[in-house]
Amino acid sequence: MSKRIVLSATERGELVLRLLRKEATAGELAREAGISEPTLYQWRDAFLKAGFSGLDGRKSSDSEHRRLEREVAQRDQ
Repeated sequence: MSKRIVLSATERGELVLRLLRKEATAGELAREAGISEPTLYQWRDAFLKAGFSGLDGRKSSDSEHRRLEREVAQRDQ
């Protein structure tokens, strides 16, 4: 049985931001953190939906969600 890795919301957020900035591949980041790629993608989706609060289980407001979507869209341009 493998040891369960526990990362804080801040650590999860840093991994997600590195993934979004394309600093490394999802596989590289997952191996570095000791997690699976699907877990990293779940964290990415939660982050894109609710920001950092999505990574620690809190719900975000719709306005925060829209603001984060705008920020990500601006970064992608």
